[in-house]
Amino acid sequence: MSATYKVPIRNIFCMLSYVTDFPEFIDQLSEVNEDLITYDFLASRFIYECEQLIKRGVIKDYIVQIEQTNIMTGKMIMHESLPYLARKRLIVVCQTDDYSSNVSLNQIVVATLQSVYKNQQVTERIRRKSFMVREKLPYVDVIPLTDKLFSQIHWTRETAHYKQAVQLAHLLYAIRLLSHQEGDWRLFSVELSDKALEKLFEKFLLSFYQKEQSEYVVKAENLQWKLKGNQALLPKMKTDISFMNKRDKKCIVMDAKFYRDMFQHNFEKQSFHSHNLYQIFTYLMHQPESESLRGILIYPEYLYGKIDESYRWDEQTTIEIYSLNLNQPFRKIKDRLLLILEATSCSKNMKLVKKSKYNTK
Repeated sequence: MSATYKVPIRNIFCMLSYVTDFPEFIDQLSEVNEDLITYDFLASRFIYECEQLIKRGVIKDYIVQIEQTNIMTGKMIMHESLPYLARKRLIVVCQTDDYSSNVSLNQIVVATLQSVYKNQQVTERIRRKSFMVREKLPYVDVIPLTDKLFSQIHWTRETAHYKQAVQLAHLLYAIRLLSHQEGDWRLFSVELSDKALEKLFEKFLLSFYQKEQSEYVVKAENLQWKLKGNQALLPKMKTDISFMNKRDKKCIVMDAKFYRDMFQHNFEKQSFHSHNLYQIFTYLMHQPESESLRGILIYPEYLYGKIDESYRWDEQTTIEIYSLNLNQPFRKIKDRLLLILEATSCSKNMKLVKKSKYNTK
């Protein structure tokens, strides 16, 4: 059975807000009592935004429809109609342009409303309200929601007023994916498997550092093995997060690790997981020459206290290991992550091996 981590649902929302490209929602949450932030709260905010859209008037556009008919409407498509006419059947294929509200943004809104009122964990009041709002959009189809669908949205001046509702829809969709068959989103905290939380945390860190700092270019990076031979048989080498500052010749490789125990145990000795250190060290050895090269491992602060450990390979290269408390206010999580990035861990007075100060109580 997988280990579980109990995380305040507000912090889950905050991490997902970065992943779904909606970090400004965190500022809105900061004004709300943490005990009130539940899935129902988020669904209520979404329904309110939908009601505002309907009051303003939903967008419409011309939709091309092609259909077989025995009544000539619109433009006849000759090459598709000829087979029917050759058999003396009174059928033609016509193309019409209908001015309709059945466009993708409205379809996303309706699909999300349906997911809310069909969710048995949502309160009856919210479900009923979601159903009533959906009934006000009877001519809009329900479509399957996907990450690709949200990523393909391009905002214009005419659609900008949909942004808040669609971003909330994306957030609700991401939460439903994460909570499928696990967790209870009516609670003030949620228990997730280590695998689910590791995937979320990795995506969150990447999005967080892309948005909250400007010193580095941040991305996941595919590395090439510095080995001669048949490269086709070598495994892929891809970092979770790479930070590049070409001007100052600085590079950071960061890996997010979620284990119930951040230490491995051999008889009575405990130490950091060897394969994590081998992995981050290999990444560093395959980086271009830099004046500052840092490898960072981040673990959840679960069984132990705060961990801040640094180890030097040479004058330019260090490996650092940190823990992060996900059970604290998100403001402190943000400060901790920025502090880790700014850490002066490459100072020349760092010891080759630094004695750990973790609390093992």
